[in-house]
Amino acid sequence: MLPDSKHFARIKPIAITSLWCMIGISCIIYGLREHGHLFVRVQDIIEQPEPLKNKPIRLGGIVAKGTIQKSANGISFYVRDHLSGKENEQVMVAFNGILPNLFQEGKAIIANGYYKNDRVIAKEILAKHDENYQIPGVKKR
Repeated sequence: MLPDSKHFARIKPIAITSLWCMIGISCIIYGLREHGHLFVRVQDIIEQPEPLKNKPIRLGGIVAKGTIQKSANGISFYVRDHLSGKENEQVMVAFNGILPNLFQEGKAIIANGYYKNDRVIAKEILAKHDENYQIPGVKKR
């Protein structure tokens, strides 16, 4: 039994629109599959370093206290995972550039760069702040 033409004419645009929406959502999910992570944790690097070698990564964590070393080649420091609670799990970060004003020991950062030779060679350091941060010179209402 075939549907009558009026019923089919009403359903056809809805079916086509639904199909295109499903295709679009599938493409978005497929695209975000590898790039949906905001950053890689220290624990991820320690557990499985091989898949990350020589690939661009965003390392997120806390700057370990007493590890900042400045030299003529730039700055190096260790980042630890704030969630694991394991102080000995750290990854070295090397950076040659201008650090953000909020960069300091014990604070959260994100390092954009490459994982190479058991360290992250950072091209950019982003310092995170908490919700109470106020830009200098701006009065709180």
